[in-house]
Order: sequence, then C-alpha cells, then structure tokens
Amino acid sequence: MQRHSLQDGQKPLTGTATIASRPPLWASFLLLAILGLAFGIRVWGIGFGLPHEITYEQLTYEEVKEVHRAFKLAAGEYTWAFGKGGLYYLLFLEYGVFYVLSWILGWVKNTQDFALWALRDRMVFFLIGRVTVALLGTLTCLVIYKLSERFFDWRTALGTALIGATAYYHALFSSVINVDIGMVLALYSSVLAYCQYERTQQRKWLVVAGILGGVAGAFKLPGLVILPLLCAAIWTCRETWAPTRRRLQDMGWVLVTLLVTLTAVAPEWLSGFGILQREFAFLFGTPAAQTTEQVALFNAVEKMTVKSSSPDALSYVDRLFQPQNIVLFISACIGACIGLWQRQRWDIIWAVLIIVFLGVMSLGSRGQPERYMLPIFPALWLLSSRALAAVSQRHWTAMAVGLLCIVMLPSAMLVRHAHEKTQPDTRLLAKAWIETHIPSGAKLLLDGTRYRFIQSPPLQPDPSTVDRLSRRVTDASDQGMRVGRGVSKRALSLYQQAMKDIDGPTYELHSTVFGIQVKDLQYYVQNCFDYVITSSYITRRVFNPNHQARFAKSIEFYQQLEVDPRFRPVYEAKPVRWQSSGPVIKVYEVDSACRAQPPQSRS
Repeated sequence: MQRHSLQDGQKPLTGTATIASRPPLWASFLLLAILGLAFGIRVWGIGFGLPHEITYEQLTYEEVKEVHRAFKLAAGEYTWAFGKGGLYYLLFLEYGVFYVLSWILGWVKNTQDFALWALRDRMVFFLIGRVTVALLGTLTCLVIYKLSERFFDWRTALGTALIGATAYYHALFSSVINVDIGMVLALYSSVLAYCQYERTQQRKWLVVAGILGGVAGAFKLPGLVILPLLCAAIWTCRETWAPTRRRLQDMGWVLVTLLVTLTAVAPEWLSGFGILQREFAFLFGTPAAQTTEQVALFNAVEKMTVKSSSPDALSYVDRLFQPQNIVLFISACIGACIGLWQRQRWDIIWAVLIIVFLGVMSLGSRGQPERYMLPIFPALWLLSSRALAAVSQRHWTAMAVGLLCIVMLPSAMLVRHAHEKTQPDTRLLAKAWIETHIPSGAKLLLDGTRYRFIQSPPLQPDPSTVDRLSRRVTDASDQGMRVGRGVSKRALSLYQQAMKDIDGPTYELHSTVFGIQVKDLQYYVQNCFDYVITSSYITRRVFNPNHQARFAKSIEFYQQLEVDPRFRPVYEAKPVRWQSSGPVIKVYEVDSACRAQPPQSRS
C-alpha cells in the first residue's frame, strides 16, 4: 500500500492512498454480510410503539414533524425551517408513489382520503420513513468502507464497516425518522467524491463533492462542517500545492456548488442566520427580548427541552466516555497519535475536525449532544481503523481482538435494545391500564407538549380536546407565532375529521406543557379533574438542578403531588431491563366533589 504523508518527499501518483490489491470474492460477500447486519440492527423492532407516536430510549419530536412536512409540501402550505431540509423531500416522493399505488388498488379515492388514512393509522407511513432512514444509515457504513479502503486496505475497511454497523448512537438513531442520519451520509459521501477527484483530477467529482456537501447542510445545519473540511483537504493536497491559484479555484468550485445546492434544496437558509445568534449568544449577543406570553412560553419550552441544561462545556466530550463509546474513543485516540506521528494527512484532518466540532458545539446552548455528535462518529471509526491497521501489520490476531473489543459492548447494548423494542413500553402498559380502569370522558391532566402527549400514554382525545387544540393553533398563528413543523390549521381540521371514526374510549386531555403550565393543586380539585398522569421524561427535566430557579413553580407542583392526600397514586409503570422500556408513568386519582357526577354531566 502506498503511504501518503505530508513528509513524503516524492510526489504521489494520486492525492489519496491507493489500494494495494483488489479484495477477493469472499471479502465482497463478507461486506454484504456486514451491511446486512447493519440494516438488520437498524430495522430490528423498527415498528416500536406504532401505530402510536412512541420512540425508544429517546424522546424525538421529529418523526411526526417530518411526516407532516411531506404532506404539507404536497398540500402547498409548507413553512420553511432553517437547517431541516432533505428528508421530507424523500418522504414526499415515497408517499407520492405510495398514493398512486393506493389509488390504483382502490384503497383511497383521493388525496384527502390518503391524508385521513395517515392521521387515523400512521403505521405504514412511519414504517416507510423509518426504513428509509435505516437504509441511509446502512449506506453510511458502505461509504465509510470505501473511504477506509482508500486510506488503508480492504481488510481494515471491513473492520471499519463492522464498527459502523454496530455503532451505538448511529444505529439507535437510524431506527427512527430524523434528519441527522441523512446528513451524515451526505457529509461523508461528499468526502468520498472529493477523494475520487484527488485520484482522477476530474473536476466533475469536485462538483459532486460540493453538491453532496450542500445536501448535508440542507439536511441539518451541522452538516455544513463539510465546507471547512473540504477546504482543508484541498489546501493540504500535494497535487495542488503548486500553484496556489489552483487550490483557490478548487475551493471556489466547492463553495459555489455547495451554496447553489443548499439554496435549491433549502432556500430558507438565506434568512435563517438568526439561529446562530440564539445558539451562540455569548458571541453575537442575546436577541431583543419580547414580552408576549406565547414568546415567553416558547422560550421556556426550548430551555426545558433542546437547550443545554448543563453549564459544563465538556458535556459533549462526556458522551465519548460512556461505556458504549469508551473503547472506540480510546482506539481513535491511538489512531490519531499514530497518524500524527506518521504525518498522515487525513488522520490529522479527522482529528482537527473532531476537536473543533466538539469545541464549537460545547460553546453553544444546544443540548441533546448524542444527536449533534453524529457527524464526528464516522471520523472516529476511521481513526480507530488507523490503530487497527497499525496492529494488523504485525499481528492479525491482535487486530481481531481489538476489533472485538470495540464492537462487543455496543453490540450487546443494541441487542438488548432490539429485544426491548419488541415489547410494549411503559406508556403502552399504562394506556392499557387506564382504558381498563378509567371511564371514557374522564378529565385528565397529562405531561405533554403544547399540542401532543408523546411523553405520556397515547390516549385518544375527545372532540372537546381536539377543538381546544385547534383554537390554540389558530390563536398562535394569528399572533405570528411559530406553531411547529408538524402542526397547521388544515392538519388539525383533518385531524378533527379523522377522530370521528376512532374506536375505543376517549378522554378530555389537558397538557402540563413540559411541566411549565401547571397551577396550584387546588385548581385541579375545584375544576373537576379526575386523574393526573406524570411522566419521568418531564419530571427528570423539571428536577434538573440547573432548572430549579427557573422552574420553581413546576418543582413545587410535582413535589406537592407526591404528598397531597387529595391526589392518591393508583398506578405506576416502570421500565425493566430486557422486558420494557420507556419513562416512569404515574397515575394519581383526584379526590374532589365532582367525582360523584358522571364525566358527561359536568359543566
């Protein structure tokens, strides 16, 4: 294998390492088996929670949002949101094909029937989206294999593909609908296209790299890290060291094609830089304060959910020391040291990318580091492969042992997760108990969002609940407030129509709105609430030490709920390893004078 290093005095034949030999036929079958394993891990239990909106071991609000964005695009009422393009286009095309097939087979009569079908039973629509993301995740493993094959050899590349196939966070998020996995695929596909440019010196591959980079940025904002990455690769490529003008021309091609693609796929980026001011307020200053109640609620919800709740700037780095990542991180550090010692160009680029990316994200206010770290994990796989490649030159057995150590623990955790995903989670267990023991029409307070109850048991709302939510959306829209990518007046109108055909008990549902919009317990007694249902997805955020000052009223509410004799705990569902997952669900019966009246007769 030809080594490409910065200290090499001779000009290499190509800009990247060349492959010493073509892989034998059995290696191709082994690669297919690894890709099959990657896809199998990502689709094992992929129907988790359906037909309800429930996700495993993670609270993602994006599934229904991305599905609704595809429908809103088809309806011509799409509202652009910066940094979230790409996936809904794929879903739009897939749902379009599915609609044509459904219309031909007589399953639906028109587009409204199709939309009502999606609202009544989201099973097939969510499965289409989840399988799509699983395929994107599997293709990422193939792209990383091709990159590793270029940088090392086909044997090491097989190990890299196996690391990617069993990567914990990547596999976990590849089983739900989200934009992160597509962003990672486009990002590293752009790097692969650029490597092809270095090898062939054909500018069409440079254009392809820029296009894929634009797609990565359109999927999600962190994907734009591809621009400095490609610029670093162009500037350090020995093929273009002389003259400087050639390097600048190549950077220009990448920049222009990236921006053109980004504008074509996600034109909202032209007016979306306000997000940078919000996320990096320490650099750009805090945006001007607005005092409306809706704005205050929106800011509080962001603080409770997507904003970082820890002042520790190393919160992102901490994730690398978790059990499922620690061996990978250590091997990647060893690989980075080897690459630095040997002055391997791409290893240095990967190491700098990881350090800078983690530094920038740690300085921002965005929480949920597991998702925002996804762009750097394939770089960790490749650096880890550098360590494996160095070991394999002397001891193949040691390489196999090292590879086993890297994949063993995340694989075991993924197997446990996959098994648990085949079982009902705590929200479904609580739903079954509630519908058996609580009469239809009861008035319930649940932990939930402004418009949904994904954190709590998926109970069916009664008509009054749907009407109230519809009025809330109308009021927010009239005030110019953002109501979310998955919510609109027309969607709620269709939802009202779909709810007329729902079987089973329905309830008057009221949301705590992330535990923020709660009142004194006496209010719920006087206003004839029958039960209060809490979810640890909410309570653990409320009781976060960093939230105590901001959400003192919420903390007091949940603390009093545990000791007030008028709120009697009657049911609790807890997750059990290898049996069930989900939040801790608690149901409290409210003791009030209204209980003597049937729910339907109360005013």
